[in-house]
Amino acid sequence: MDLIEPRTGMQHIDRDDCLALLAQHQQGVGRLALVEGGKPVIMPVNYAMVEDRIVFLTAPGVKLDAAWRASSVAFEIDEIDRQNRIGWSVVVRGRAEVVTSKSQLFMLGATSLQPFVAGKEHWVMIHPDTITGRRVPFYAEFTL
Repeated sequence: MDLIEPRTGMQHIDRDDCLALLAQHQQGVGRLALVEGGKPVIMPVNYAMVEDRIVFLTAPGVKLDAAWRASSVAFEIDEIDRQNRIGWSVVVRGRAEVVTSKSQLFMLGATSLQPFVAGKEHWVMIHPDTITGRRVPFYAEFTL
């Protein structure tokens, strides 16, 4: 059973359910958060899952540079129903790396991930340190 925060009514989603949500929504779009020039930046990426790791394709630029440095990153997906004021969010925190191993590249080719933009040829993998999630249930009361 998910833990409910008494103050907000938010439910904590356990790791297995977070992984299930990530898997159900792969080939969709998530948001990658990283630091560029000392300032945070968030960029959309379409992704796939390999076990508990997030993978995506990218071109030379900020995301690839961060992965070459094995930077700490965060990745988030969510679904919100504004009308009913319900939804959920999953956040993966970990380390990004450029995939260079031929065996891993072969395995990633089987994901059938197709980037939304042409020219993305470099695979990046996020190795999770933590995977957390929260859900706003239908019955939650909002206090602002």
